[in-house]
Amino acid sequence: MRIGIDARFLGSDGGIARYVKRLAENLECIDHENEYIIFLRRKNWNEYNPSNPRFSKQLADIPWYGIKEQLLMPFVIRRARVDLMHFPHWNMPLLYRGPFVVTIHDIILLRFPSKRATTRSHSTYLFKHLCYRAVLNHAVSAAKHILAPSEFTKNDVARALSISPKKITVTYEGVDAPNAPTSPEHARSVLNTFGIHEPYVLYIGVAYPHKNLEWLIEAISAYNTTHGARFQTVLSGRHNYFYERIKHRYAKHIRNNQLILTDFVPDDTISELFKNASAYISPSLYEGFGLPPLQACAYGTPVLSSNTTSMPEILGNAALYFDPTNVKDFCAKLFTILNDEKTRKEYIQNGLIRYQQFSWKKMAEMSLLVYKSAFGGNP
Repeated sequence: MRIGIDARFLGSDGGIARYVKRLAENLECIDHENEYIIFLRRKNWNEYNPSNPRFSKQLADIPWYGIKEQLLMPFVIRRARVDLMHFPHWNMPLLYRGPFVVTIHDIILLRFPSKRATTRSHSTYLFKHLCYRAVLNHAVSAAKHILAPSEFTKNDVARALSISPKKITVTYEGVDAPNAPTSPEHARSVLNTFGIHEPYVLYIGVAYPHKNLEWLIEAISAYNTTHGARFQTVLSGRHNYFYERIKHRYAKHIRNNQLILTDFVPDDTISELFKNASAYISPSLYEGFGLPPLQACAYGTPVLSSNTTSMPEILGNAALYFDPTNVKDFCAKLFTILNDEKTRKEYIQNGLIRYQQFSWKKMAEMSLLVYKSAFGGNP
């Protein structure tokens, strides 16, 4: 079988980029039977260099989302003569008629269809939302099979899009092994670079409205006021319109060194942010999987998480949960995780066990089984 994987996201910031990269890397390790064509853009061409001779790269220098993707990507794929295509996100070309599987990580744009979540005009937003619905509906209806990163997402997709759950397979994502310990001097140097002083609480990821970051900033301020504390809130993610909006709204917090916006931080540096945080906080209102809090578990950082959507499924007993709309509840839970040493150690230990239950290799093995089933005509 000749399998194509749309890896144009690889090398960009975000969970899908990591998902595609780890999928390709682990398929290389486990599959020496099938051929793979990895489609890449020019700017991420050097981000992936296969070591398995059955894997090769194909240039597809086409931006994701938009008319070029819809018109040109089918031609590029057909030219590669793949038997089965894997689209790792819903943005597949409507004109592609070959057999394919698709990964649906979440349906946030259906659950949070707010103008506040876009920089576009209202009319442009409505048009783009209609296009999104059309592409998503086609992706799930025409796919031989659908991959989802959690049971929550599987059920959410099935209900919202009237898809049989039997057509969806859960392939849990993995967690990268923690980086090797470094010296205290290196850690201090990294923190000083961003103006971080301990103690601080950490969030890593994008700043879309459903991530609930403005609520988090207000909640930490309330905690500091109530308890006479001086915890910094450190938000780490590539700056875009949504982070700029936070930067403008909370300029006073930034000037007072209460709020730190680090911008994008590479893996070899961000490990220091994980390891030295007093707590990792995931305040999101909606998550399809939630990789950063699991990564925090791997570094022995206690995790506070919202009690919504997929988070209890993924984190299990490795997080102390709070209502992401209730500041009083959050403050009580944060106080517990910071001051109750027995509870703190318990959640750290639970996290160190929990993250090891998630494996990129296992995800690749499950994906390969889906490929074989889909190609055989029995998804």
